Amino acid sequence: MTAPISEGVHGTPELNGVSLNDFSTASNVKRTDYLSWDEYFMSLAFLSAMRSKDPITQVGVCIINSEKKIVAVGYNGMPVGLSDDEMPWTKGLDDPLQNKHLYVCHAELNAVLNKNSADVKNCTLYSTLFPCNECAKVIIQCGIKEVVYFSDAKINKPQYNAAKIMFAKAGVKTTSVYHMAPSSMSSSIQQDGTHGGYLSQLMKRQRNKVAPPKVYWASTTRF
Repeated sequence: MTAPISEGVHGTPELNGVSLNDFSTASNVKRTDYLSWDEYFMSLAFLSAMRSKDPITQVGVCIINSEKKIVAVGYNGMPVGLSDDEMPWTKGLDDPLQNKHLYVCHAELNAVLNKNSADVKNCTLYSTLFPCNECAKVIIQCGIKEVVYFSDAKINKPQYNAAKIMFAKAGVKTTSVYHMAPSSMSSSIQQDGTHGGYLSQLMKRQRNKVAPPKVYWASTTRF
């Protein structure tokens, strides 16, 4: 049975005669360089993107509820049952059937389908890339209330402008976290020479659209 908290001689709370205010300030100071909620959930989105087999574009998504609990993650890839080695991953060919776009499931759709709760209504969706119009329809229909994205590099294309219009009219809040510094995020996870840094490179690549960095393991928002 837990001992009751009593009032000490000086009016301070005590437990078993020990003042609960007698903590050493020198040893009771929290870290200040921990990840923010935005950094944490966007990191999970980037980590999910690393699972994508797409050699051109890797997108990751993390969906959380109002209690900041993870409801789902997802990344872009071929539908279940289709061989990643047989389906096309290229784009720009004259024959539409030889291009990936007609086959690939986007990260947002996969995340919604992978949800571990009854629904994602009033949830927040973190995505490494601003959603397209088709994913925007899914997001709106599911009742997701906010989209937090890292990059909007494709925003000038019609399908992304359409998504922006739909979000605005449906009352879905969109928040950019492009300002997050990769160095501040990666520094907190670099424990030795082999860990950390990949997330930082992913973010820089997303900004600069350069070739992907060599893969090695890495673990890696406004609240």
